[in-house]
Amino acid sequence: MEKIVVAGKNDGSLYDDISDNFGRCSAFCLAEIDSGEIVSVSSQKNNSADFPRSAGTMAAGWVVNMGVSAVIAGKFGPGSTLVLYRAGVRQYQLNNMAIQDGIELFLEGELECIDCSNMLENMILQNRFRKGNRMDWSSLKRGDEHYICSDCGCMMPKSRSSDKSLIHCPNCGNEMK
Repeated sequence: MEKIVVAGKNDGSLYDDISDNFGRCSAFCLAEIDSGEIVSVSSQKNNSADFPRSAGTMAAGWVVNMGVSAVIAGKFGPGSTLVLYRAGVRQYQLNNMAIQDGIELFLEGELECIDCSNMLENMILQNRFRKGNRMDWSSLKRGDEHYICSDCGCMMPKSRSSDKSLIHCPNCGNEMK
């Protein structure tokens, strides 16, 4: 079974429109797919939409913790792009369309996954990306096992922790999973 998330402008229902901005969307539509068919759909309010900074990073952390394999939105910011890319979540851009239509295009294989590897590597090399509190993003590799804070989206490689059972976020202090 595969889970995908679509950013919604209003309530995150199948009839809602796809939001122009992943991190600032009002709600997410979470669709579970099995054998190319939608099995279940639920909507979840985006609690990070009104945060003054890092809304996309926090939303991406929530998405990764949900076990999602793909995300559809109008656009993605650098924070959400980095978190999603490093966690192996595929990103798709769609605008001016109902969520249900976007999911159908996804199921039909009509969407092209965003290749954000060059953009992210350039940001890291130029040190333009906010590294967070003592966070070394350049050490993360796609597919590495890592902890993700569901509150702020901070990521930390599991290999860095000496006590694997309890790890706390260096940014907000919450327990990471």
